[in-house]
Amino acid sequence: MSRATKAATIALSIAFAGITVVDAMAGNWGQNHPRREQVNDRLQNQNRRINREVREGEITKGEARQLHSEDRAIRSERADNVEAQQRSHNACRAEIT
Repeated sequence: MSRATKAATIALSIAFAGITVVDAMAGNWGQNHPRREQVNDRLQNQNRRINREVREGEITKGEARQLHSEDRAIRSERADNVEAQQRSHNACRAEIT
């Protein structure tokens, strides 16, 4: 598999993880939600693959840095969504009482 193909495969994996995060935003994305754990596992696996491919010379450090940056953006977006949902839940609860 060529370097460009591997980079494209990793990018598509990251995009899929992003779509999963966006889909999850529509539902309840609490601290103990099982999909949250799946996304975390997927991101951890991607991180290991990126590091392995750098060690094996399949992608450059610059490409790895970009991929890690995209992973961090996904994690940050997910954390922001969890916080927003918790604030929304607390606001609704306060209105009811």
